[in-house]
Amino acid sequence: MNDLVSIIVPIYNMKEHIANGLKSIIDQTYSNIEVLIIDDGSTDGSSKLCDAAMEEYDKVTTFHQKNSGAGIARNNGIKYSKGKYIYFMDIDDTLHKDAIKIAVENIEKTDCDIIVFGYEDNDVNGNTLRINKWNAFEVSGDYIRKNYHEFFLTNYAMGMPWNKLFKSDIIKKYNITFPNLRRMQDDIFTFRFIDKVNNAKFITDVLYSYTRDDLAKMWKKCFDNYILISNAIYDERLIFLHKWNSKNKKAFLINDRFYIGCICTSLELPFRKKYTFKKTRLIFDRIYNQSKKLDIPITEIKDLSHRITYLLFKHKLFCGLYLLMKLKIFVKEHTNYTYG
Repeated sequence: MNDLVSIIVPIYNMKEHIANGLKSIIDQTYSNIEVLIIDDGSTDGSSKLCDAAMEEYDKVTTFHQKNSGAGIARNNGIKYSKGKYIYFMDIDDTLHKDAIKIAVENIEKTDCDIIVFGYEDNDVNGNTLRINKWNAFEVSGDYIRKNYHEFFLTNYAMGMPWNKLFKSDIIKKYNITFPNLRRMQDDIFTFRFIDKVNNAKFITDVLYSYTRDDLAKMWKKCFDNYILISNAIYDERLIFLHKWNSKNKKAFLINDRFYIGCICTSLELPFRKKYTFKKTRLIFDRIYNQSKKLDIPITEIKDLSHRITYLLFKHKLFCGLYLLMKLKIFVKEHTNYTYG
């Protein structure tokens, strides 16, 4: 067991996280790794730190690109990679020291195409909110595709790449890429990969520490065209779900709930800049006109806040919606609210 693992790390304005995140990679007990840092046009001094890391560590190579988003950065990392396996990490999180070793041991024991492992879900202060882990089992790709809701639609993080080790030859054979979107590219990459796998293995080991975004960080990551990005994600998800099992009503329902959550997030964005009611109303109109109108019973929306928000939004009750969103933002700004 000594095959090369390519660890791809996109970085954009993460100066304060680079040292800690990179240390968790360098300290891996599995030694045969290459670390490909893709600096996505950082402007806060991260670029210099990335270059310094390349000078300090033989295993680190830094590449620079103009700011294009994490998806494009990861795609470039795939092009540069030489490993039999590929792992994607976010620099503001940490990888447990035996993570790569345990993941490689398991993928080689079974010759599966992907390993999925557990992770700690932490708030911005480092407090563990919950630990997500699964019983160990192997499963065919065909079963996953037919029952996708049981696997990668069950919680926010399951579509993310950082709790998975991927076979490189699958990615490169089928030219699997992250979409050119500024948000939620990870989820679609996982859909595209699962579309091609023969088998997968879930293991009980908790190998990653994920840190949620607070309100300010979440808003920085969101763009004014957030609803259009959400449309693209929703549509591509639908294509795969219809292809795999058009009778899987649970999967389609979860996808609808996901989209309604995206609408609710997009309605928060005007409050980043403290717009007037008139300006906010115009943005609400634009989001309404650009969004899909889902025919989902209100009772099927589990989250009460989402349920009320979508009800007001669907019927264009924008005055009530404005007051509700003001209240939601006030609560989030005055509590330790985190997204995840």
